[in-house]
Amino acid sequence: MTVKAEMPRYDDITFDQIAQFPKPGGVVPTQIQFAPDSQQVSYLLPREGSPALQLWTHDLATGESRVEASPPAAEHYSLEEELERERARMMWEGFTGYQRHGDTWLLRYQGALWIKRGGGPVSRVAGSEGAIDPELLPDGRRVVFVRHGDVELLDLDAGTFRPLTTGATGRTTHGVAEFAAAEELGRHRGYWPSEDGRWLAFEEVDESPVPLYPIAHQADDEVWLEEVAYPFAGQANVRWRLGVVPLDSPTPPAPRWVQGDWPDGYLGRVQWSPTGELLVLFLARDHRSMEWWRINPSTGAGERWWRETGQPWVNLPHELVFLDGGDVIADSEESGFRHLYRRSPDGTATALTEGPFIVTELNRVDEARQVLYCTATEASPTERQVYRVSLSGGPMTRVTTEAGMHMAVVSPDGAWMVDQVSSLHHAPQTHLVDLTGTAPPRLIHQAEGATAEALGLTPPELVTLTAADGETTLYGAIYHPRQRQAGQPAPVVVSVYGGPHAQTVTASWMLTMDLQAQYLAQHGYLVFKLDNRGMYNRGSRFEGALHRRFATVEVEDQVAGVHWLAKHHGADLSRVGVTGWSYGGYMTLMLMLQAPDLFKAGVAGAPVTDFRGYDTAYTERYMDTPQGNPDGYRHATVMEHVGRLSGRLLIVHGMIDENVHFRHTARLIEALVAADKDFDVLALPSSRHSVRGPTINRYRARRTLEYLLQHV
Repeated sequence: MTVKAEMPRYDDITFDQIAQFPKPGGVVPTQIQFAPDSQQVSYLLPREGSPALQLWTHDLATGESRVEASPPAAEHYSLEEELERERARMMWEGFTGYQRHGDTWLLRYQGALWIKRGGGPVSRVAGSEGAIDPELLPDGRRVVFVRHGDVELLDLDAGTFRPLTTGATGRTTHGVAEFAAAEELGRHRGYWPSEDGRWLAFEEVDESPVPLYPIAHQADDEVWLEEVAYPFAGQANVRWRLGVVPLDSPTPPAPRWVQGDWPDGYLGRVQWSPTGELLVLFLARDHRSMEWWRINPSTGAGERWWRETGQPWVNLPHELVFLDGGDVIADSEESGFRHLYRRSPDGTATALTEGPFIVTELNRVDEARQVLYCTATEASPTERQVYRVSLSGGPMTRVTTEAGMHMAVVSPDGAWMVDQVSSLHHAPQTHLVDLTGTAPPRLIHQAEGATAEALGLTPPELVTLTAADGETTLYGAIYHPRQRQAGQPAPVVVSVYGGPHAQTVTASWMLTMDLQAQYLAQHGYLVFKLDNRGMYNRGSRFEGALHRRFATVEVEDQVAGVHWLAKHHGADLSRVGVTGWSYGGYMTLMLMLQAPDLFKAGVAGAPVTDFRGYDTAYTERYMDTPQGNPDGYRHATVMEHVGRLSGRLLIVHGMIDENVHFRHTARLIEALVAADKDFDVLALPSSRHSVRGPTINRYRARRTLEYLLQHV
């Protein structure tokens, strides 16, 4: 399906265009799934020019794509839903999630359950108001969800609700992932039904050891206080334990609490095996080890399966995939790079992939053909390609061919793959690929005219350079100025993130569609992005370079990058600015304070200014605790360096940011005033960490860009 919508030109980018959502080419199928019989593909896709997602299907036999369900008129989000969307970084509206079993569809939409059965219409389930995080069980007639801090079960046939857990209070919840798990560990769920529909495992979270952090909503008609249990680095985490209850009990049963040797640490992953064992991954608080445990749900008794250690830390893996004989496919970074291993029931591991690259995703195991499909950075750290790998190991076979970023979903029968590919030159295109090689690829969706050339945009140039250590290769992106006299040095704006667990330089459409960078390039600036040491998808040695020492190697590499830009691309070192958000806001401050002779102006968005005021799970992974690394924390604190500020600084921060609290900016303001330094502040009273809405994003873009144009 080619979407024929008139695309605007971007020859002269406006603030309205920068603020718009979605961006041109950003309307793409998401949450792509094959039906169990592999004959249909389902996905969410918004109306063109709208953020409201609809449910679509594509029939493999007929090639027809159609809308299965459209969301009703928009409603308001509850505070609970709003925070859930923040943890998931969900910017779309409409149906933001769905599941299907048999002829029953479950759709997520603004605080209630919506069901579609057979060819009937989608309808709201009466009495489901306040439901969050629902899951449709494989029988297609029962739904598990969380409401008011407890887990409930809905029988769709009878239309009845009954509790599976009880006793939630203001500070104790059942089935809800705690802040640290959802924000930092990639675990957004706190309950897990077994595949056979017999059991429910759930996490009980006791927040009482963690003080409540107050966030004042001062822009509303009436001031009110939001309180968040926020675990600060080096201080107490929540207490948690894992319970199991039967799903078919007519009354709320007493939980059977899982028995495991789990000292202070994190519940990292939970899943069920095909044989009915509960599998639990425990992550030590120091992030240097993790253990898979096998639990008998009938007794709660557990035994350690295998343990992994890593230096300087371990990153959590994806879920295990079981083979018929009891072996599992698991990913691990024990080699220094994330690879796939086949593990026997006794925990013995055999590598299926190896080399100096990262396997970013296991797409599907096709046991009938004794192969698996995975996505990896083998071709380049800036690309994602799909590969076929034998379950016995051996060389990988590349399946995708076009350079760029591929996202793959493979059908249950292993015969088909949905391949969504974007590049610097074109928006994502979604194709159906016959993996048996008997039929040509079929286009499912593309946005007509969503190419850089058609939109009047120039893709950035991807470059490589050497880090400040003189040996490590770094990847960067340059947006060249539209008009530039030969031999004339150009002013520079560094667009920075710089922190761990993120990668910004990829051969992707969204890099081209960075309209803020494109705007600056149209106004004569060189815009530079660089993935410094410490960032993601380059292996543990590269990532671990900043261990216990934030604001060291990241700053050194960004400074070296600007000097490289002057040597090879004519950057004017007397006119250099910098901007970034979150860790990028922190980096903006540190670059201006540690290299004040180089960086003349900066716009720092939502910056952490003292990591003692950030959360445990993130900060301690990279910096250890403040008690164990006082010198590292002291150096990493922005306020320690404010006396060196000489450039023009604008700080932008949402005042109800529950992730990087506005307190970080407030403390920085106090230090700047004490040091008698001039600065500017843009406070956004109704914004969280993710700034939402076209009006406020237009204003933020205008203030940011005008500030850089004026002072660089």
